[in-house]
Amino acid sequence: MSDVAPLLTDGRSGALASVDRRDAVARHFLNRGHGLEFEMEARWIRSQLPPQCNQVADVGCGNGALFQWLGTDSVVGFDFAPDGLQHTRERFSEVPLVAGCAEHLPAAASSFDAIVMQHVVEHLVDVDRAAKGWHRALRAGGRLIVVTPNANFVDPSVYDDPTHTHIFTRTELRDVLEGAGFEVCNLCTLGLPFFRSHDQLPGCWRLRRGLISSARLLSRIPGLSGAGQSLCCVARRMS
Repeated sequence: MSDVAPLLTDGRSGALASVDRRDAVARHFLNRGHGLEFEMEARWIRSQLPPQCNQVADVGCGNGALFQWLGTDSVVGFDFAPDGLQHTRERFSEVPLVAGCAEHLPAAASSFDAIVMQHVVEHLVDVDRAAKGWHRALRAGGRLIVVTPNANFVDPSVYDDPTHTHIFTRTELRDVLEGAGFEVCNLCTLGLPFFRSHDQLPGCWRLRRGLISSARLLSRIPGLSGAGQSLCCVARRMS
């Protein structure tokens, strides 16, 4: 694996995004990994790893918040910002880290049993091309695990971010991955759309914590299966 020059793009002109890069790096490397929703997604991601997972790529790893959920002895972290990865190296000196863009993943063919991307694909300009690279980097039978904002979530302001290029529906995400040669095995949403606005009510956070801990079960209820704030997908490389 070799380092490549990172680029944060805005999806319109290919130029650097208008948001200050230092602010983007600070959010990604200093603030990631906190809150009920992160824990909910991290539990789901861990549950979807293959039974025999010796090598997993955390693409868009940021400060390494997922490493302990994925297993620090098997994970390789990729991210676009070498300066941000300096902070990650201080926390996880034992984890290999690579500065590289998710759209041009600097990894050899058939390198990984799993590739994990938590809130990454919504920032990319050319997801179709990127997905073909992820397919190449996975071993036969390997899994691609994606978590991204849900375009059908009732409150899109939750994902108001100037670095987002596209928020996916389930159909759009399926089409991208199947077009790259993946078999989509699981496509669901997590997160409950009707409690965030009531966080200030006494005791509501306890109810919300309890419900989020049961998010996977609740997501199977008709009417809620597509309503969660996070769109979650597992796709498999067939050959």
